[in-house]
Amino acid sequence: MLAIAFTSCASWVMAASTVDYTESDANFPNPERGFYRHRESSSSEPKPLTIHDLKKVREDESISHIYFGVYLDTFKTSPISEEYLALIDKDFNTIRGSGLKMILRFAYTHDMKKKDDAPLDQVLVHLQQLTPLLKRHADVIEVVQAGIIGAWGEWHSSKNFGSGSARRKTLVQALLKAVPEPLFVQLRTPAYKQVIFGVAGLTAEKAFSGSDIARVGFHNDAFCATENDMGTFNNDSERTYMQSETRFVPMGGETCAHNPKYSCWEIASEAMAAYHMSYLNAGYHPKVLASWDKNIEIARRKLGYRFVLKTSTASTAIPHGGAMDFRLSFVNVGYAAPFNRRECDLILRDKARGKIHRVPLRVDPRRWLPGPHEIKEQIDLKTVPRGRYELLLHLGDPSRSLNARPEYAIRLANDKVWEPDTGFNKLLQTIEIR
Repeated sequence: MLAIAFTSCASWVMAASTVDYTESDANFPNPERGFYRHRESSSSEPKPLTIHDLKKVREDESISHIYFGVYLDTFKTSPISEEYLALIDKDFNTIRGSGLKMILRFAYTHDMKKKDDAPLDQVLVHLQQLTPLLKRHADVIEVVQAGIIGAWGEWHSSKNFGSGSARRKTLVQALLKAVPEPLFVQLRTPAYKQVIFGVAGLTAEKAFSGSDIARVGFHNDAFCATENDMGTFNNDSERTYMQSETRFVPMGGETCAHNPKYSCWEIASEAMAAYHMSYLNAGYHPKVLASWDKNIEIARRKLGYRFVLKTSTASTAIPHGGAMDFRLSFVNVGYAAPFNRRECDLILRDKARGKIHRVPLRVDPRRWLPGPHEIKEQIDLKTVPRGRYELLLHLGDPSRSLNARPEYAIRLANDKVWEPDTGFNKLLQTIEIR
């Protein structure tokens, strides 16, 4: 629906148009959110990822990311070999080629009985070796789970890292140094973060500051499994703490046991909203996911962010060298905001020649928590030539390597706005610079 309104200016009349948008309930992949698929690499049985497999994940399931567990099981007492480092490098390139990102975790063992992870001194050597790889492939790393300690890197069943030990704090500090800023590291429970950083939570002012405490989120690998999620929470204050923290840090995980009293849709959906859940394992636990029945489609849409345009208003006739009044209202109907940095550009595309003019908007999508939002800016157009331009919105990846790739741009949940070839969202507005 298009409505034309007129506002008067001192020496000329400026027309403005308002467009109302229609919400879509379609499921589609969006970066750094939603269900994920599980993949692993092991130094004892190396098997490279394949582009064919990963592209099927995206194309057949509308999934935008994988969990990638890298097991350094043959290097518990020695440096990582150059051959295996090269294989990891190749796998990271395969992920990039597929249009996916990865939730990354390093670990040393699957065995809960042997508890045979690596000692801290050896882990620190490995992190030094891995740092160049992490830096080189930061564009396709969504988040790094702390991992390393114990069976599956889940911070239990460890012979080298005692519960609450100083070694755990040293490990987290080393991880934060190895993982390029501003990427996040996730811990298994809220208590681990409180032991290391204190019980005072993040404020909106301290969020996304680049400080260590602002870069630590959570993954719950026993989501809604028991009353306390198998030890994830020790008390209600830890629940409150995690609910507050996850406004500004990433939260994800997996279900691990079918427990009708706690893993039912009614409880799980409330928890996903309360803890601002961005991602869950699409394959585990199958009984839990099956019990959600048709509600699984709600989870597919609402995990992480989901932005729905409501209206936009823009000046339609602007004198050359002037400015355009621009307003955009939308709602985040998902469970969380994007947690990684994200660009937000207004695109002016010349209708005659197709040339693009990009205007960065003064907004931070990481602040777009669930609920209504508005962008209201006066857009300086003094460098834009005369002509007719259509308006589009580009929520692109900030990395230079991915910014132009539509797989890594955010798609808005509206009908008739998405351009799959560009990753732009059409605002269905046309302006004229005279």
